[in-house]
Amino acid sequence: MARNRVINASVFGYARFDFEKYISLIERPVTIISDDCWGGEIYHSLLLPFSSPTINIAWDKSEYAKFISDLPYYLREPLKCEREGRFNTGEHPIGSLGENERKVKMDLIHNLSFDEAKEQWDRRKERINFDNIFVKFAFDETNDWQECMRVFDALEYKKICFFPSPQSKSGYINAGFYKRWVRWNVLKERVVSYRIEDYLRDTRCTRSAIDVLSLLNGEKNYFRDSD
Repeated sequence: MARNRVINASVFGYARFDFEKYISLIERPVTIISDDCWGGEIYHSLLLPFSSPTINIAWDKSEYAKFISDLPYYLREPLKCEREGRFNTGEHPIGSLGENERKVKMDLIHNLSFDEAKEQWDRRKERINFDNIFVKFAFDETNDWQECMRVFDALEYKKICFFPSPQSKSGYINAGFYKRWVRWNVLKERVVSYRIEDYLRDTRCTRSAIDVLSLLNGEKNYFRDSD
């Protein structure tokens, strides 16, 4: 690491903070591919630059499964406009990658216009580290979960999948830890009528169960015991 590198001191308060693991993410940036805002929130909580174009984007689970099944192809494709945003009606823009039967669509939910979304996508796409990709997925039995699971199992990247029932396969996290989070929310008088994705977007939930620095560095032992 360059000697003149400055690290914001607030990151030292991160749960289970490990200096060497954090430095490894600075020297070898991780590209977090995420199906919702989780990736952006993890970058933000760790004070790391967005090294992924999938920031603040929402996906239909089947579309996302197709996307992650062939990342090299889709990340080479230009982002195209399927629907422009409409400020007066509150409609967000919709983008797409690929052509014909390979096309996938995404909801650009944090952008007012497609041009704004494309500028962000292209800028962040330049930061992709193809040698250090991490894929996050979350789905339940209401989605096309068997196909989602098949695609996730085939991925050779570092990865994690949040699923609401125990799985014997590597890379899956049983969403049972949400029960602890719900109880915490009740005690704090917070809103608790969240879906699985809503819990994950609040990264305090993730950090309550997972050593995020170990996870992003590809370590196998990343599940935290209760403190």
